[in-house]
Amino acid sequence: MSRIENKSVVVGEGTYGCAHAPSLYCEDPRKNVDIEDKVSKILLKNNALKELKEYDKIDQADKEAKFYLGKPFSCVPKNNKYNENSIKKCENIKANFDNPSDKNYIDKYLLLVMKNGGQNLDDFGEKVLRKLKKTKENEIMMEKFLIELHKIFIGVKKLLDNDLIHHDLKPSNFIYNIEKNEINFIDFGMMANYSVVFDNCKNGRINSGVFHWSYPIEFGYANKTIFDRCQNNKIHTFSVINKIQKVNPFLSTFIQVISKYDHKFNDSIKADLQSTLMDIIPNIDYETMLRKCLNTFDSYGVGFTLMFLIMNGKHLINPQLYNDLYEISYFMIHPNFCLRREIEYSIHEYMNILNHHGILARHNKHIDFDTLEIKDFANKTEAKESEKTKENIEKIIDKSIKPMTSEQLKEEIKKQDENIEKEKENTEKMVDKSIKPITPQIPSPIPSPITISIPSQITPPITPEQLKEEIKKQDKNIKKEQTKKKPKVCPEDKEMNPTTNRCVKRCKEHQQRNEKFKCVRIKGIARKTAKNKKPKSPKVCPENKEMNPTTNRCVKRCKDDQQRNEKFKCIKIKGIAQKTAKNKKTKSPKVCPENKEMNPTTNRCVKRCKEDQQRNEKFKCVKTKK
Repeated sequence: MSRIENKSVVVGEGTYGCAHAPSLYCEDPRKNVDIEDKVSKILLKNNALKELKEYDKIDQADKEAKFYLGKPFSCVPKNNKYNENSIKKCENIKANFDNPSDKNYIDKYLLLVMKNGGQNLDDFGEKVLRKLKKTKENEIMMEKFLIELHKIFIGVKKLLDNDLIHHDLKPSNFIYNIEKNEINFIDFGMMANYSVVFDNCKNGRINSGVFHWSYPIEFGYANKTIFDRCQNNKIHTFSVINKIQKVNPFLSTFIQVISKYDHKFNDSIKADLQSTLMDIIPNIDYETMLRKCLNTFDSYGVGFTLMFLIMNGKHLINPQLYNDLYEISYFMIHPNFCLRREIEYSIHEYMNILNHHGILARHNKHIDFDTLEIKDFANKTEAKESEKTKENIEKIIDKSIKPMTSEQLKEEIKKQDENIEKEKENTEKMVDKSIKPITPQIPSPIPSPITISIPSQITPPITPEQLKEEIKKQDKNIKKEQTKKKPKVCPEDKEMNPTTNRCVKRCKEHQQRNEKFKCVRIKGIARKTAKNKKPKSPKVCPENKEMNPTTNRCVKRCKDDQQRNEKFKCIKIKGIAQKTAKNKKTKSPKVCPENKEMNPTTNRCVKRCKEDQQRNEKFKCVKTKK
């Protein structure tokens, strides 16, 4: 069966277009080379050209194309039966056709053709991970997938470092090639500059500030006007909660996607969500909220994607690894943005989990601290040296999260004394202190705030409650550092209100501040300044207008046959009005074309009667009686 008789499959459908695999045909035959191995995205021309420009930005941020498939090429779609049948399967595109019967409707669109990077993570989670049986091979495949998944963390950091926000990260906007074990970002149509989005939000020009299931909840208040309305009127906050819970798809879609795999998520997200809307947003500074929202916008999508994947592949990983990954993903999508983890923190935490559970070691991988990437060992010697470094680091890190007993600490110190003779005297002094863990110099740089943790063989695992308490302490410290503001400086014509910490206009010369910091008149000086006020220059009207003394406004002058009354309205002058009526120029008689004649009643030109017809008393054409 030929390809023309088949249809291309819709592998992705968004707001502005559809992706087909294999690719649709281009009008230019030179661009149809190896088209079977490519994917095409059909968009209206304006949207396609806009998305191509965004690829120029991502190309600057990721010059080596480590996190995306490279810039696509554009072409005009061919108007043939194959393309037509494939496009009919795309509901969003079909709805945009002005006239489906128009043969040239396809000329309104462009194709963006790119490499086929595999299956999107939405389909991979639902159709592959969830259905895989628990076998040794599948568990190994899952571990390799989790290692490769670190790329989406690094990719988000890369975007932020280049002042970019993807703005639409979710499982369907990542693709995964199972054979190559390779993940890439796709769909850059909504990408924007961080600084531009920030300014647009502050100036009330943002259009995408809505409640959406894949956006952080506070982005619904990103528009400064809406934020101010919320803070001034708490009833507005109640209506938002009701709207989200009953109508808006934020909770319905978001929770349905996740809670069908893990029911405890439903209760926790609702409680944290309500706390954020009722307690945090109405009482927080706008810029603090907006910075945190934009800093975590893309990492929010990564956290949601991670949670979706581990819930589908829960049966392929051990329970402790699942709990650790669940914790990190939840804190990446936490409704309370003050507790939400930013991407750099999450990168170290994710790598820490992979290392702690031995996944990196089992696959001969290590962390490159310079690039924050996971790489293969060049040789066995390098692997052994790294393992020693790892052991040294693991012995002294994360004691605050996983505390050691005094007996375990003494045993650990003895082991270090055997391996590190130079530090023997120092360690013996610290043994006497017993409870405080030692902190010798670390041989390699350690990323902060999270580093490689000690294996569970040396220290017992802590409970989830203890972990949450510790994480809250760390988040409070991070929040304090982030919320430290520089002293606010007011412009010259304003001064600081110490109560509200806002800049307000300075008082006039004849005014002073009262106890409520309001400007009130100074007696005596106020009268004197009032007398010395400069008189305003008289208002001048244009030539075709005159001044209304009552309203002090310029109004149109009266016509020649009109005059003003006591209410300054224009009324007709009786004598002049009649005279002007007589002197009016008579209109030239109306002339009808040859095939028409004048209707004397309506004074309109109508078609002449046919030869076998005549006019009746109503000037209508009737048949002539024989």
